[in-house]
Amino acid sequence: MNQLPLHSFAIVFILAGFSTAPVVRAKDVPQISGEVSAASSTETSVVATPESPKRGASAEEGEPKYIEGKTGKAIEFGPHAPIIRIPAYPELRPLDGTTVCAWIKTSVESKGKQTVFRIEDGGDRRFMAIGGANNIWGLWFGLGIDGKYTEIWAACEPAKLADGQWHHVAGTFDGRHLRLYIDGKKLSEREQPGNLAPGRPTPASIGAYNGRHEPFHGGIDDMRVYTGTLTDEQVAELAEGKAEPVPEAIVGHWKLDGNLDNEADKKADEKKAEATK
Repeated sequence: MNQLPLHSFAIVFILAGFSTAPVVRAKDVPQISGEVSAASSTETSVVATPESPKRGASAEEGEPKYIEGKTGKAIEFGPHAPIIRIPAYPELRPLDGTTVCAWIKTSVESKGKQTVFRIEDGGDRRFMAIGGANNIWGLWFGLGIDGKYTEIWAACEPAKLADGQWHHVAGTFDGRHLRLYIDGKKLSEREQPGNLAPGRPTPASIGAYNGRHEPFHGGIDDMRVYTGTLTDEQVAELAEGKAEPVPEAIVGHWKLDGNLDNEADKKADEKKAEATK
């Protein structure tokens, strides 16, 4: 994977708890309101998922091992774990901004990256991982913006994240800024104006990519993808286990609670049934 050199852009780290520097934030950044959808690439869509084929994940080369999760069950990943693959569908690659988040648990301080979520599509890939690269250890989030793969990281001490406890990780992009969060706290922000592309119909993976490359070592729970950008407050609510913010903006939600179902399918079915009453 191509990594951008540290000196090639300005980035703000907030290493809270992981650290506490002031956050540089743009004004008038469009974020999810839960009320309206937008028409331009600089606004945020919260339109409910259109009808699509069922989009649950599938396990290849074995059966998932379910463990106690942050909420209910979770899947334990590792170098020999089954491959968890999600079929490609357009809504999984929002164009008007996106949020990717999950609960993770590991005690492995890997020198390389550990994949949380990935759609491998060259310059238009979508990616979240923890681990080390370029002498930096932390949380990583990358997207194809204007046809060029762009990555942000939040550096932290491995002992803070790879401590065998559950941590909530989230990455967002609103068309102007990439942001990263751990346990509801914003740790990194990068200004990167541009547009997301629909890319090719490439399957997504949880816990590894292209088979068992860069596997996650530990548990992953409650994997989510949103269309649009959750606010700082909404990310914090998820990390604190409060009420679901903006459920209509979820386009992919794998609870991994003893199965590989996509909760977005269930919500779409419920909405369809409600409309036919």
